[in-house]
Amino acid sequence: PDVIDGKSTRTGYVYDVRMRFHSNVHGDDDHPEDPRRIWRIYEALKNAGCTNRMVKIPSREATLDELRLIHSNTHIEHIQKTSGM
Repeated sequence: PDVIDGKSTRTGYVYDVRMRFHSNVHGDDDHPEDPRRIWRIYEALKNAGCTNRMVKIPSREATLDELRLIHSNTHIEHIQKTSGM
């Protein structure tokens, strides 16, 4: 690990197989939240041996405040209503 200001530092990553299911329901292929993009980045890091030198940070569900940074309340409410389908 590198040392900055006397503290040990390492690069971390978050990956969960559930990320492969977070996709745009409208089928827009150039949307940035394409699960293929996330999978390809993870696979590239893993195949290069990078993940062996990184700290895996446990995934967690986003809070409502975090979701609101990206999505409208209308969108969040719509997803909440359809989540039990």
